[in-house]
Order: sequence, then C-alpha cells, then structure tokens
Amino acid sequence: MLRDLPLTYSVLGMSVFARQLCLPVPALLLLITAGVMARESRLSVSAVLLVSVVGCLAGDLVWFEIGRHWGRGILKFFTSLSDDPGRTAGRSRKLFARHGAYLLVVAKFVPGLDGILPPLAGMEGAGRIAFIAFDSAGAFLWSGFYIALGMCFANQVDPALALVKISGQLVILCVGMPVALFIAWRLIEVIRMLRRLKMKRISAALLQTRLETEGDSIVLIDLLNFQTEIAPESGIPGAIRIDPRHLRNRSTIVARPGMCFVIYCSTSGQFRSARVAMAMQRRGITDVWVLEDGLTGWRYAGLPVSDQLLNEEQAVERFGLHIVQHRTRRSTTEPRDS
Repeated sequence: MLRDLPLTYSVLGMSVFARQLCLPVPALLLLITAGVMARESRLSVSAVLLVSVVGCLAGDLVWFEIGRHWGRGILKFFTSLSDDPGRTAGRSRKLFARHGAYLLVVAKFVPGLDGILPPLAGMEGAGRIAFIAFDSAGAFLWSGFYIALGMCFANQVDPALALVKISGQLVILCVGMPVALFIAWRLIEVIRMLRRLKMKRISAALLQTRLETEGDSIVLIDLLNFQTEIAPESGIPGAIRIDPRHLRNRSTIVARPGMCFVIYCSTSGQFRSARVAMAMQRRGITDVWVLEDGLTGWRYAGLPVSDQLLNEEQAVERFGLHIVQHRTRRSTTEPRDS
C-alpha cells in the first residue's frame, strides 16, 4: 500500500508545510511512507529529513510572524477551541514564561502546544534567530522520529494498514458515530441558543441611552478578563467583571427587584455571552440581554471605556447583586433588598 504511493520530495515538503498551517493533510502518514521508501533506497534519508524540516519551519514561521503582528487575536482563536479559553491562554503563557523558546524543541510532540506555541513566541517577543534555531531542532526531532518509524517497521506497515482498512467500518461505528452525534447535538444547542436570544440583544447606542436614564437598574456583566488571561482590559464604565463559570454553574443569582442584566464579551461572535445568558434564563432571570458586537461594537460607536470597573462590594451596594455557588442542585432567583 505505502510502497505504491507516488511520493516526491516536493509533495512531502508541501504536506508538512500545510500541516503546520493547521490544514487537514496526512503529513504524518507521508513521513512514515518516506521512511519506508528510504529503507528501500527509493528516497534519500537526508533529503527527506531536509524537506520535512524546511516545510515545518516555514509553516511555523508564518504563525510566528502572525503572532508578532496580531498575537492577541490569534491566541484568542486558538484558545477559543478549548472549553476554558482563559485558563488555556494563562497556562500557555506561564509555560512559555518559565521555559522560553526551549519549549519549541518538544512542542511538536505535545498535542495543542504545537499549534499555539509559534504565535505565542511571536507575541511574547522571542527573537527570530532563536525561534528558527529551536524550532528547527524540534522539527528535526519530530521529522526524524516518524521517518525512523517508517524505516524500522517497513515490513510491518502494510499489513497493519490492511488490518486498519478491514476494521475501519467497525471503528466508524464504535467511535465515529458517537462523535458525530455529539457534534450534531452541540450544533443543535448552539442554534437553539442563538434563536432563543435573537430578540434579546441590545445595541450599543440604546444601551448608552438606557444607562443615562435608568443606570441604577441595569447590571452590566463583563466577561472579558476570563476569555483570555493576556492582560487586563478596559470595559464599559459601571460594569462588574465576573467569571462566566460562576454564572453557568449551579448558583443562586440575587439582585434587587426589577433589575435588567446586560452581558458582553469582547467580540462580535458573542458565543460566551450567549451561553451565560442562557444559563441565567434557566435560573428564572428573564430580563437578560446580550450587547450586540460586544465591546468591539461599543468602541466602534465611540462610547467611553474605563479601567475602573465595579468590584464585588460596589456591586452589592449598588445593585444588591450576590452570586452564591451551590454544590447541590439549586437554581432559583430570589430578589433581595439591601
């Protein structure tokens, strides 16, 4: 099977390059194939290793330069794929701060770290020469490992692939179908969420007008510092910054009667705000709104931002706002006067 693949140096190099750009290309299979063909003297081991390292380095350099110019945005993109973006971003930055560019040597063997580290290195101001040196060393080890794998197990690779082909349908039924059903369920949940919140959005201009006329009855909830832990970020004056996990998990949200809640995050996608709003609605708080286009839309409208947001004590005094976490199942909303 592998011996019949028409593999050339250019195809291998472009495949590795595409993989580092996060494109769905079977570069690992091609590297193993190159090892098999090198064992049979159909390809040169040194040439295979060279084109693989160059392709890998070229792809990582693209992300490195993107990180230098748009680091914050691209880090948000990578971390948004995780369940807890803030924690993922914070752990990645702490890991890089502790070990620096040396992490590039082993990053390709760690799922997730391979993708996030090159743009993170650019964002953190790593030198280009140091990046090239350490990333080349990592690419050499990574490429050499899979090439050596193909060379060492050249006689066993084809029977193994034949077995995989025979059992492929069973794997799809046992693994693929549950994964597909889970993805479909998540998509349905997202669609339901967006439909449910379609009529519960408020524009930046209307929010500003309402804040001027009825500011003491509007609770602004800011989720920004928990999307990423990159740096403190300004928010809308009068907002309180709350960890969205505290609002999504089992909790009792207490405020004065007649309070309106407006939630915002940083981007126009508003997915995090929508999840929090839906969780609050399930707890019986019906007057919940999501700010259209988040803080990005607020800034675009030329409206003011501030670094001085409300703390927990100020939120209690102004709105009577309390968020009580519970281990037992309880989801009620009780008005409380202060």
